[in-house]
Amino acid sequence: MNIHELDMLERARNFRETGMTSLLFPVGELLGVVEKGYRELLKEKWFVGNPWSFDLSPEHNDPDDGLIVREGALIDGNIMDKKIFFHFRPRLISLLRKRGVDYAPYAEWLLHCAELYNICVRTQNEFAKALDTVFPGRHFYDMVRDEAAQDMHVLRLLCYSENGGAKDHQDRSLWTIHMSQTSGHTPLHLGEDRVEYLSTPETALMFAGKKIAQHTGASFNVRKNMFDGGMIPAVTHGVSVREAIHDPSIKIVQEKRVAIVFFGHVIGSLPGKN
Repeated sequence: MNIHELDMLERARNFRETGMTSLLFPVGELLGVVEKGYRELLKEKWFVGNPWSFDLSPEHNDPDDGLIVREGALIDGNIMDKKIFFHFRPRLISLLRKRGVDYAPYAEWLLHCAELYNICVRTQNEFAKALDTVFPGRHFYDMVRDEAAQDMHVLRLLCYSENGGAKDHQDRSLWTIHMSQTSGHTPLHLGEDRVEYLSTPETALMFAGKKIAQHTGASFNVRKNMFDGGMIPAVTHGVSVREAIHDPSIKIVQEKRVAIVFFGHVIGSLPGKN
């Protein structure tokens, strides 16, 4: 076993115990390039009749592909954050081509998105293999590599409007790889103790979502629309930009917050709402 594999085992042990761990994530300037291209895309006036938006299987509650604008609203009793997000999966380029969308100005950027997506898939596969070692019998590696599951993994770029915050929630994924948040200046708050996490270069944060909590014996709390307990508990998290602004040592760029995350999925439905 090499040094990288030993390091991944130690991080898998941390994840097994707490539901979260840091990861080495040496991608150089790639995150900045992807964020910059996303901001350029957001300058386009496509929010009405948006040709970059694909809703492939709404009856199955599948995530959308492409550029999605979601207004803040009360949906089925849940207050949904107002945000714009971009979902990248490898199929997106062929979907744009099939629809006849002229994506030539963004062709190189889409290739960068594909590169980042592939790095995330490789990272989660390595992590799943390590987690199988420290938590045998759960077959995480096989689940994330399932052919149907591979169509669900997604790179998400988010842009929040107004105060840039996000209410506390648990992700519906197996796990989330959190790579970047407005150049690292906006804190993510994790767990009941609201531990503050700031993005740092060459690292990422992996934390547990609802699907892994369900897979490891958690119970669903209908009132909170969250899972409680489980051998690997789902991590509740949120963002409050105002708390970071009070820190004079941090220079906040007064622009909309952008975050870059990757959701790893497995086949299976979840109770509750999005």
